[in-house]
Amino acid sequence: NINVIALVRDYNKAKKIFCEYLDNLLFTIKCEDITNKIEIIGDVDYIIHAASPASSQYFGIDPIGVISPNIFGTKNLLELAKDKKSKGFLFFSSGEVCGTLNKKAITEDDAGYLDPTEIRNCYGESKRMGENMCKSWHHQYKVPTVVVRPDHTYGPTMDLKNDRRVFAEFVSDVVNNRNIVVKSDGLSVRTFCYISDATDGFFRVLLNGVPGESYNVSNNQGQISIRDLAKLIVALFPEKNMK
Repeated sequence: NINVIALVRDYNKAKKIFCEYLDNLLFTIKCEDITNKIEIIGDVDYIIHAASPASSQYFGIDPIGVISPNIFGTKNLLELAKDKKSKGFLFFSSGEVCGTLNKKAITEDDAGYLDPTEIRNCYGESKRMGENMCKSWHHQYKVPTVVVRPDHTYGPTMDLKNDRRVFAEFVSDVVNNRNIVVKSDGLSVRTFCYISDATDGFFRVLLNGVPGESYNVSNNQGQISIRDLAKLIVALFPEKNMK
């Protein structure tokens, strides 16, 4: 018995994603750009702010489009949470806020170097600012903000046509019977978390997290090198004879 309002920019895309909920009276799609002021009638108990391009292909092509929802959108949603006296506000950040660190395991307290003059850092820098805004609105206005920094998340909802992140790229190759081409030595290690496990973590933080704090949401059993990930995914389908 929870009313869900999905704020989207592309109504047709949203209808495809949420097709099985369109006739549900408790689910509403609202087409808006969160970089503009948001008007919602009635109570808004919880806000989940995940509106940001996360695929690195956009960082160099549309840096302003990456920055805007993380800064202007975050301000508008924080103001909405303040006005509605919301019970919880969850901001999706990223491990990119940690910058460059020579450590195998990164905690929430680690903060490394980010060059603000590098275009690619439009994502990490704007996520850093978004986190600081959440902290500031909690400090000054008592908005109950919490932040998650998800690791590489994968699952059946990946966009295999447009998502250029490594897991989606590799799965797309297998689905389309293409050999996987790794354009580096493949020795970089990433940590992957399955979508349902990640979602469990997101809701734990939203409902039980300490306001004003940031949380890594990860799976320390999911570490693998890019090369080994390619080999693992290809090995799942030996009948395809892929390399």
